[in-house]
Amino acid sequence: MMSLIESFASDYFAWLGLPVASGAAAVGSFALQQVLRKRAEAAREILLDELRRGVSLPGYVSEDDAAAVVFRYMRSAQEGAARLNLRLLAAVIAGKASSNGLTADEFLRWAGILEDLRREEILLLGVFSKLEMNPPPSNDGSAPPFIVWSAAKRELQVDYGLTDEQTTAAAYALLRTGLVVMVEGVMDHPMLPAPSTHLAEIRSIMSIEGVLSR
Repeated sequence: MMSLIESFASDYFAWLGLPVASGAAAVGSFALQQVLRKRAEAAREILLDELRRGVSLPGYVSEDDAAAVVFRYMRSAQEGAARLNLRLLAAVIAGKASSNGLTADEFLRWAGILEDLRREEILLLGVFSKLEMNPPPSNDGSAPPFIVWSAAKRELQVDYGLTDEQTTAAAYALLRTGLVVMVEGVMDHPMLPAPSTHLAEIRSIMSIEGVLSR
């Protein structure tokens, strides 16, 4: 099954051929074609790298789903998605492929969410995921959402240099994705950002922290 995805990723280059006009237009068309090819090559290498990191027992995926997934992934690359975002998409492909769950509909759902995330948003999602797996202890009786939010802000400042304002802005921006929701907090902070069940879904597919460390 992995070879099927790899094959479609390679076939994409044959499909990539662009018509070339004459004169000045030909120069522009050739330059565009080279840019698109470089993006596709980089995206292909990222995808193959994530597939190699996947579980050694691949699941099943139909040819139709594999083709739709690869072309959607490559479209994100063509449209200028950042390498980190492409790696997130590739990690979803690898994670779902190794668990018999790779379908075009499922991938399209996650692609629409992950491809446009800013770096600060991805960092916050990674920290939220880690804190959900290993919640910080409560020494003062604070509500869990307040503990998680405080720990997330502290970790993002120490490890990545993000200010509280940047972290808060990223959290509010992530509300559009459904990966972060507002929950009841404490007296001074009645509503706080918190990871949603959809983020737990992503965590079951791939590790955002793992992608950030590559």
